[in-house]
Amino acid sequence: MTALAVRSARAAGIRVDEALAREQLSMITSQATATREAVLEGMDEGTPDIVLNLLEGLAGVGYQPDALTDAIVADLVVLQRNDGSWKGDIGISRAPMQEGVISRTARVAHMLQVFEIPARRAEFQDRIARARTWLLGSNPVTTDDAAMLVLGLSWTGGSPVRMRSAADHLIALQHEDCGLAGNRNLASDAFATGQALYALLESGNLTASHLVHRSGVRYLLQRQYPDGSWYVRSRAVKVQAYFESGFPFGHDQWISAAATAWASMAVAASIELPGS
Repeated sequence: MTALAVRSARAAGIRVDEALAREQLSMITSQATATREAVLEGMDEGTPDIVLNLLEGLAGVGYQPDALTDAIVADLVVLQRNDGSWKGDIGISRAPMQEGVISRTARVAHMLQVFEIPARRAEFQDRIARARTWLLGSNPVTTDDAAMLVLGLSWTGGSPVRMRSAADHLIALQHEDCGLAGNRNLASDAFATGQALYALLESGNLTASHLVHRSGVRYLLQRQYPDGSWYVRSRAVKVQAYFESGFPFGHDQWISAAATAWASMAVAASIELPGS
């Protein structure tokens, strides 16, 4: 998520600490390299989530396809279900980032496009088409579902009418405070708001000047902490030993870090630099 946020900052003309960016790339590639043999042997426990996140991080820094990305992609494709989707067989839901099949399917299909293996192009195109068909028939339940459906249909070339319908559904989830919530039972938060705004912009369904985007960005800016972060309370099942990352908010730091990435990606699109 940080890599994607840095990419958005660069696109907006914001100066990035390149030394830290290189350090992050080294960390991502090191972790990906460490998993290479395991994924080639199918030892990923049947869920694409970890390697998918690594691949998206590499895409965020403009990493070019090579043997490393080929290995991860080769693992991802065999996890596709017969119905065209990618599900996770981890037995738990770590909301909001691991609770939806729509998100996982849209993101994997996109990575098959970004890191295509040329010799398998026909196969990949078929897999992406099957993913698109599944997405077209899916029904979002959470805001993550709704946002990633909009992105998934945009990435895979879904019907413009269906994508517009999905975008309208996502826009309708905006609350009176101009934020969006993870689901209908929750209050607005930075994760859902930033993700939704980014999805609508990235898919071309909104511009940065649209009232929905401007009001959503206003919601985010009013809730940003002085250190630049955004806070979101965790609601994920705790399955791993707790440790500090250096990000604020203690036990809520992981979801808050992701929320800060989504929020900054949404805000970056609204920045008007001098002379622009």
